[in-house]
Amino acid sequence: MAGMVICDDRMRIIHLDLGWPGCANDKRVWNNSVFSKYPEKYFDFMQYLLGDSGYSNQLHLMACFRKIRGFGLSGPQELFNKLVAKCRYVNENCIGLLKGRFQSLRGMRMDISVKKYAEMMIYFIRCAAILHNLLLEDFEDWDTELYDFDETAETAETAEPDTFFESTIDTNDCQDNRDVYAKKFWDELMNNL
Repeated sequence: MAGMVICDDRMRIIHLDLGWPGCANDKRVWNNSVFSKYPEKYFDFMQYLLGDSGYSNQLHLMACFRKIRGFGLSGPQELFNKLVAKCRYVNENCIGLLKGRFQSLRGMRMDISVKKYAEMMIYFIRCAAILHNLLLEDFEDWDTELYDFDETAETAETAEPDTFFESTIDTNDCQDNRDVYAKKFWDELMNNL
């Protein structure tokens, strides 16, 4: 069974999309999600989810740059991918912590071709996610040894929108949005050297 887990910067699960056949790729799951179909209900201006290169850019989903055979990525593109990977690491840690707390998620043995068992599996995963979130709220330091985490990764902080982006980004052109961010990050890096 495939699905999609979306978490915030504190590893709280904010959305689960479950029940897809194991052969469904991430892009298909995303394109059929409520976030993709009804972004105006879930996102404000300049809000994005981050995805790996398996996704394609959309108005509120910013994906990594893909390497094209025979061509490398530019410096700004490489930097952008590295920064996105650091942010996405939080999601990987969230899933690792969830599976660490609830070991049965690592290998659920149910015949999901039987609707009753597929529904039971989905309910079980949802219950585990709810308990995961409750444990995060009540026991912030509880069982951090159950997963590996990058101590150098910084958590995202809430900030006021950057007027640079408000004035230069056309929200209808997702590819340009990503390019503008990549250039902005690169310029900041070069200015700090």
